[in-house]
Amino acid sequence: MAASTKSLTLGDLHRSLRGELGENAPCRVILVFEQRSTLAPRAPDGEVSPGLFTKRAFKAEIDFDPAGLRRADLQSTGMTTTPHAHVAFVHDEDAYFYSIDGVHFGHYETVPDLFDLRDFEKVLDVVSVNDVTIDRGRAADGTSLSELDVDLDVRAFRRLLRAFGSDPGAAPDDLELNSYNLHLAAGGDVTVDYWWQLAGDENIENEQGALETFSCRVTCHVTLRLVALTAIPSTAVPLDDSLPTLNTVDDVWAAARYAQGPRGVPWD
Repeated sequence: MAASTKSLTLGDLHRSLRGELGENAPCRVILVFEQRSTLAPRAPDGEVSPGLFTKRAFKAEIDFDPAGLRRADLQSTGMTTTPHAHVAFVHDEDAYFYSIDGVHFGHYETVPDLFDLRDFEKVLDVVSVNDVTIDRGRAADGTSLSELDVDLDVRAFRRLLRAFGSDPGAAPDDLELNSYNLHLAAGGDVTVDYWWQLAGDENIENEQGALETFSCRVTCHVTLRLVALTAIPSTAVPLDDSLPTLNTVDDVWAAARYAQGPRGVPWD
């Protein structure tokens, strides 16, 4: 069925769907980001030649309880010389620890700034909804499932992209947001699923110093799931005193990437 939702925001919809999970119950946030890009030379007659294709992805699984972050597992992958990096964080006995190999842990001085549900919903609160279509059905396990197709205008969708800093306004001016879609679902968990595509031409300087016109296309897909947990599994923290104490998430990623270089050992 379709309903008029002129006064609704995406934050309103998300809170209504996650209400059944409970405010203080342990939960897991599963975030997946994928990006595919093509860059192809454009001939004077407008024909596009086969070009470069790249792909990168990021996945996070973060567990929370009423006391806050308990554990996090983060992985980045891509078509690069160092195709992936993997880091972990654990909160144990009022202290935080990090790992870049899943085995050895070092001290982490602050609270890892990874994800905050209330901050996420504050971003959703400024995303106005034009209309929403609601379908009810059954999930594969037989549980009741609500699916929402949400209609946003371009301005509202650009606001949604600020949730994780992926604002198309930061892309070259000639790359336009020419298609996008948003879908919400709730059954045993709550899922926000959206994708968008940027396309256009970009002038790039070649080795001879001349400008060449390239056809650019960037497609991104984000899935964010909230899953209720009955308990958060414990994680052993074998502290390695030889590891440096770190205090930013960027420092941990840098350490993971350094370990993949010629002097280090790639993540297995």
